[in-house]
Amino acid sequence: MYLQIEASSMKSKYDVGALSELLRRVESTIKGNQAVFVAIQAAATKPMTATAKSRYKHNISMDELLEYLTPGKPPAVIPMHQMYIAAGPDPDWVLKATAGPPLRIIVLAELLLLWQNNQNSFFLTAQLVSIISMGLVTALMDSLGMLTAFDDVVELGPNGIPSHLKSFAKNAFGSLNWDKDYYYPSRVAFDAYGYKLPVPNPNATHPP
Repeated sequence: MYLQIEASSMKSKYDVGALSELLRRVESTIKGNQAVFVAIQAAATKPMTATAKSRYKHNISMDELLEYLTPGKPPAVIPMHQMYIAAGPDPDWVLKATAGPPLRIIVLAELLLLWQNNQNSFFLTAQLVSIISMGLVTALMDSLGMLTAFDDVVELGPNGIPSHLKSFAKNAFGSLNWDKDYYYPSRVAFDAYGYKLPVPNPNATHPP
């Protein structure tokens, strides 16, 4: 994975070295824990008939997944501020991922900046490992045509996490004995650990 910083008035606030190191933590967590690795493979497996399997790629191989976890190569992880997701009132989102090419994992910039200022917080690190991993799963599923247009956004709270990603996170990070507050992003959990996420601004000015 690699970090892609797009031009914006906030660009100077990013510590590129720190955020790149965060991606290395995500990669090492996935590669270093078989259950997490297998959970990603399982989530990105497209059910098909025997005939369809003979014609189409239906899952992500181990070698392909390792390639996605190579520093400097796609998918791109892109910080995006709340006001940039869509015109009108923003949802309480933390993640949006698309197939690309290249695969794109769009993470709420305010959340990345919160981690950047609290890099020793296991809670924030675990949350971002889970969120970016959900983005990888979503992008892979999207690339296989497994999702609808409404399945690629993760919002704060249990009702804002698509069911397939909730199952993935539980299988992947529950296996590491992480509390669910560490791998399900919710405003309640962030508040409980003393980290305030900004509330979406319905009056934000959006780019054209």
